[in-house]
Amino acid sequence: MIAKERAAALFDPGTLSLDESPGRKGFLIGQGRINQRPAYICAIDRTESPDQTFLSFSNMNAFLERILKNPAPVVLMMDLPASHTASQKSPFPDDPEKLLADRQGVGGWYYALARLSGKTPLVSAVFDRMGAALTFPVALCDSVAMTSSAGMSIGRMDVVQEILKEKTDYENLGGAAMHAKISGSADWVETEESRVLARIKAYLSYFPDQSGAALPQKAFAYSSNVLDTQSFIPDHPLKILDMDGLIATVSDDSSVLELKERYAREMITAFASFDGHVAGIVANRSKEKGGLLFPQSCRKAARFISLCDAFGIPLVFLSDSPGFMVGSEVEQQGSIRHGAHLFQTISNANTAILSVVVRRSYTAGVYAMAGGGMRPDRFVALPSAIISIYGEAVARQLMTDSQDSEKLQADQMLQAAHDPEHFLNMGMLDAVIPFDTLRQEIIHFIRVHQDGGRASKKPVPAI
Repeated sequence: MIAKERAAALFDPGTLSLDESPGRKGFLIGQGRINQRPAYICAIDRTESPDQTFLSFSNMNAFLERILKNPAPVVLMMDLPASHTASQKSPFPDDPEKLLADRQGVGGWYYALARLSGKTPLVSAVFDRMGAALTFPVALCDSVAMTSSAGMSIGRMDVVQEILKEKTDYENLGGAAMHAKISGSADWVETEESRVLARIKAYLSYFPDQSGAALPQKAFAYSSNVLDTQSFIPDHPLKILDMDGLIATVSDDSSVLELKERYAREMITAFASFDGHVAGIVANRSKEKGGLLFPQSCRKAARFISLCDAFGIPLVFLSDSPGFMVGSEVEQQGSIRHGAHLFQTISNANTAILSVVVRRSYTAGVYAMAGGGMRPDRFVALPSAIISIYGEAVARQLMTDSQDSEKLQADQMLQAAHDPEHFLNMGMLDAVIPFDTLRQEIIHFIRVHQDGGRASKKPVPAI
């Protein structure tokens, strides 16, 4: 599709109004309604080359700056500009000085999007292979959907080879699959453009029109049997817990929308609704790398927390965390620094936080899942919860050469770890809740935090 066709497919019929002024060539800008709510569009139009590239940028930047005064969700649609045809692949645009250094040039585009971050939802769709200046606006948006044939790279393949003498294929350099699995820059990759547009519609349905406004109330159905909640908890802490199934069971039917679903899969970050009330979910996925915390999973969780915090979306942490991965590889990747960033993000979040220990909560994994010392609004556990410095298997390994007194202390620790009532009696938990009340626990918590009053309105970090 071309930009106008995509916009028509995304916006409610008959609601889209486009700017047809002469200076807008190269960009499609306008406003309308998506899911009966106001929204803006800013799209690269590959059917028309601008008469003056700088003038088109200037008009588009002015449009984005006007949105700051009347915020509503912004959809950025990225396509290959008309000037980037096979016969016109020069790396030098017209008006290069103005585009580079003028306040209304390319930097003005970045500035406007950065200023909008946290004030209104920003979502980007990428339909072709973007390079250089066109890549950063995508990452300045909160979430990104790409077609499988699309891509992003700061340097084109020919530039990379010329400067670095590096031979690489495009999929490794900037392909959509790479950004979904390795860089984490893409939230979703779809084979069809219609599915990309559907992702955007679904994503925006979880957000208010602007930060501080009341959260949307979603239509919902619920058919799961909450008595099945206990069936998701294995009889041994080293067995896989089906966290995806558990979330689907306690949330409204078909309401789960996972972000960055191919990246750092040991950590789940998703939106869901409960009795029609929206919430952000942060959970551990033990079937991927045992659910251990890696630098990538910490970055993924921290960014999602910041996104929910900006718009006052309540957060529900579902902990099955065995703690942080150890070893030279993760240390060299900055595991300590990324873990500390996650703690900092949780500690400074203004939005409401419910932390639930579903099964394991070991060592610093307690803090990574917003437990105890992170001061969540409410900290509860299921009867299956195990809260400990070490898991039993590791603790037994470490006790092989220990003194009897040390072994006795470790035995007492492990015995207490398997008894959440012990933590409740010591005042470290707010409640131990029955398995079949988990959905109601979440509903009761998030229902009172739907007015958007705890939105931080802070920019969402690009990392």
